[in-house]
Amino acid sequence: MNQIQTILIDSREKRPLIFPKSVTIKTKGKRMGFELRPETATLDAGDYCLAEFPKVGGCERKAGQRELYDNLLSRDKSRFHKAFDRFLETYSHPFLLIEQNPLTFIERWRNQAKYIGSYDTFDALMTLSIRKPVPILWAETTATNTRRKLGGLVARTLILAAKEHTQ
Repeated sequence: MNQIQTILIDSREKRPLIFPKSVTIKTKGKRMGFELRPETATLDAGDYCLAEFPKVGGCERKAGQRELYDNLLSRDKSRFHKAFDRFLETYSHPFLLIEQNPLTFIERWRNQAKYIGSYDTFDALMTLSIRKPVPILWAETTATNTRRKLGGLVARTLILAAKEHTQ
């Protein structure tokens, strides 16, 4: 596997993750360093993937409850389900990134003036992940530093998927 990995970021991402300059991954007792080079591109599906393995690891990012509610429970849900099916068909190792702490997922909306049904949103998300098995990575990000750490976790996951695919 190439020691330089280009992370493709979908051009439609409104607030893309920040990626560190490099990551070190330990597999089979051996540490390997990878230089990361983020690059913007228009992806057919998902928000992040490796240029060198464009059909292997794919990440679909959701900003939190509001976006998930709109995708899973609003009138626009059929469009999301078509796009999500395309995402699952495109990548052999897809995963979903929710940019929110699962423990605060319910409480945030409950405290807002307009309750939108966070339990309903959570239930719809879990039903989706059970019906179409896809790993979910939950992580709350606010500061630049945490967005960079999360970018590192996404990069690691994409590289690990590529390593698994090539073995």
